[in-house]
Amino acid sequence: MLLKDNIQRLLKLGLGRAKFVLVKKIFCNNETLATSKQRLFFLRQCSTLNIFPKTIENLRLPYDFPVESITEKSKQRTRRFVLNESKRALRRIIAIKLHKQRRLNERITSVFTPDVASRIRFQRYLAYNTASNLHNRKFLTLLDNLRNLSSANTSENNSPNGSSDQRNRTTNLNSTDNNNTSSSDVTSSKPNLSRHIYKPESEDELESKLQRIHHKLQTTLKELQPQRKWSNISHAEKKVIKELKEKKYICLPSDKGTEFCVIQQDTYTRVALAHLNDSSTYQKVPRMSAKTVENKVNSTLKKICLQNETPSFVRKSFIGGNTDLPRFYHLIKTHKTGPAIKIRPIVSNTNGPTQRLSWLLANALKPLLKDVPAHLENSLELIKYIQAGDFTTNKTLPYPCSLDVVSLYTSILIQEAITNATDRIHNPIFHLAKQDIKDLLTVTLNNMYFSFNDQVFRQTEGLPMGSNISAILAILFMDRLETIALSSHLSIRPYKRYVDDIYLQTTCEDMADQFHSKMNNLHPKLKFEIEKPEITPSGHSLSLLDFKVTISKDGKSSFEFYKKTAKKPIFVHHQSAIPKKSKINFIRNERKRIEDKCSTKTIARKHQNTFDDILRLNGYPESIINKTKHSQNHQENPRPLNTEWLYMKIPYISERLNYRIRGIFRKEDIPVRVAHKSYTLRRALSHNNKERTCTRANCPISGTKLCLLRNAVYQITCNNCNQHYIGSTIRFIHDRVREHLNNDNSSMKKHLSQCQNKVYKGIKIKSIVLENDPANLQLLEAFYMNSREECSEFADLLL
Repeated sequence: MLLKDNIQRLLKLGLGRAKFVLVKKIFCNNETLATSKQRLFFLRQCSTLNIFPKTIENLRLPYDFPVESITEKSKQRTRRFVLNESKRALRRIIAIKLHKQRRLNERITSVFTPDVASRIRFQRYLAYNTASNLHNRKFLTLLDNLRNLSSANTSENNSPNGSSDQRNRTTNLNSTDNNNTSSSDVTSSKPNLSRHIYKPESEDELESKLQRIHHKLQTTLKELQPQRKWSNISHAEKKVIKELKEKKYICLPSDKGTEFCVIQQDTYTRVALAHLNDSSTYQKVPRMSAKTVENKVNSTLKKICLQNETPSFVRKSFIGGNTDLPRFYHLIKTHKTGPAIKIRPIVSNTNGPTQRLSWLLANALKPLLKDVPAHLENSLELIKYIQAGDFTTNKTLPYPCSLDVVSLYTSILIQEAITNATDRIHNPIFHLAKQDIKDLLTVTLNNMYFSFNDQVFRQTEGLPMGSNISAILAILFMDRLETIALSSHLSIRPYKRYVDDIYLQTTCEDMADQFHSKMNNLHPKLKFEIEKPEITPSGHSLSLLDFKVTISKDGKSSFEFYKKTAKKPIFVHHQSAIPKKSKINFIRNERKRIEDKCSTKTIARKHQNTFDDILRLNGYPESIINKTKHSQNHQENPRPLNTEWLYMKIPYISERLNYRIRGIFRKEDIPVRVAHKSYTLRRALSHNNKERTCTRANCPISGTKLCLLRNAVYQITCNNCNQHYIGSTIRFIHDRVREHLNNDNSSMKKHLSQCQNKVYKGIKIKSIVLENDPANLQLLEAFYMNSREECSEFADLLL
């Protein structure tokens, strides 16, 4: 059984169910180890002081033990034997727990990311301190009581009524070199028990630090003066946002434009359905549920895990549950002109049936990208490749151009992509064989259903847009085609590609057209668009990604920062509710990006001045603009780079509060950073969620509009006696309520059968709080259960 403080530490880690069970085992083993060590040191002190715990002092001998042989000396030997055996047993337990702890440490390293693993180790360290200090105080008090009891017995045995052998033992105990030693001197000569109990100084120091931090944080929050208005937007702006959300408008960011688009809901739906009516790519499905897809994916994964004897905690980590069908939405391409609205279709696979498995496959296939010579991670890599050809390659191949793949994902056939990727696998990855990965890719890519406007669709052609493995498969597939094309065109160098944007250099325009035609004929589905350079007095200039390259006639390359005309002059506003340090870092990062893309200081200064104008439009004063132009002053005594930081997540309130909280942790030398998650304007405008209705027959709470709510702490009230039951669930609430009402062992059903046995009056249900983190959800459930009066019959479940 974990201590209460350790349970709270465990919940704060915010882990999934499978990982939660693993870390709970770690905490339990850690707590048992701390308790066993304290018990062992307690028994060692008893052995040193020649005293025994009551369980050994009052030891009962067997009934057939000869009474004549029971003497004081034999009792002493028996107690000593039991004490030694107890110490031996504890040493064996400690050895077993230490061995188990080493194995669990290996599992921590293999299962969790380095950041999460460091948090677990830190919380385990605190849990060890809690258990150790608790039993430390307990055994210290017990030893003091035993010592006092032993001293009292010794004084009684020294009385005239005591026996001669007892007087001799007392004389031997009190004898010293000086016969005139007083009783107080004898007492002071006894060993100090508090020094002999195992109590690491570092753990005591950390515990005291945490107590001081807790006290200072509470004091700081109490001193925080509440304001009537924490918002940084005006009343008129709030009114506009409210009207937009109430009316039938969709508010969402544009594609590549950084601005917001406000479009009527009917128009938004009509444009989306017109795109989904393309029968060559999409198919409307009459009926499909997330549970059906979930079962298909999970059954394949379970079969492979059983064949490979995968540990259960690993298998459960990737088994999906309580999922939703992916949702389709689109962004408006404001940079494309014309009478028709052009969109970028997107499928959100958040909490989808294939989300966890897609993450696993993406991590398994990502190392294959190292063998793709044309693949680029960022635009800086491309700049370095071009600069490396100055006066050599750039002189013989001075004509740059770019190719863009039209609808890359939907143009690649699923089976071709799977075969191309698995043919590159020669050794098992994550203990998954080549055939295992092929089966998992097949079940993942062929079950990409999504919903829009209460209709279900299936993508019949191409890689699914909502899967994070589509990009990797597309890059690998393009590599196969590029290898074929480049083998017959030797006058192409360099040839680099960032997903679907290709950069190449050749001799002239005719050679570029020939290569473009060759690429278009490689695959019947894939089509490429070519962008040719602009001829300037300096040479051939081409814009792509976020820079513009110019290659002169003598083979010298020059670069400058480039921003597409679709980008609006929008930046993080000066009044945004985020820390000032973050805003300054955003500006510094943008300035560095501009400098990295410019080959001369003159060109860089020109683009920096343009960026300064954008900052002024977004409310930044000249003092901050000038401050970000200078190099950053580093701290005199910075922490080492390998410091394992912990993060304290709080809402952003003010710079003063952040400064005080950071100072509290800095004074105690605890590596903690303050993190924020602000409620942004984009989030306020983008979340126009359509109300989801329950379609389940005989749903007991269909009239509450809470049926499809999940990740919630809820309260059920009996309509007859008005007593409450508080619970939490990560599933839909109507599923959990149905279990309460149908399960014969449920305390809810037992209560209703007794309280409403004559006339059934029903129940009321309401949502108390929402929390996506399962661990925090359990903590909130415990908090509300303790803070509200709950039906005693329900509360008995916690005992």
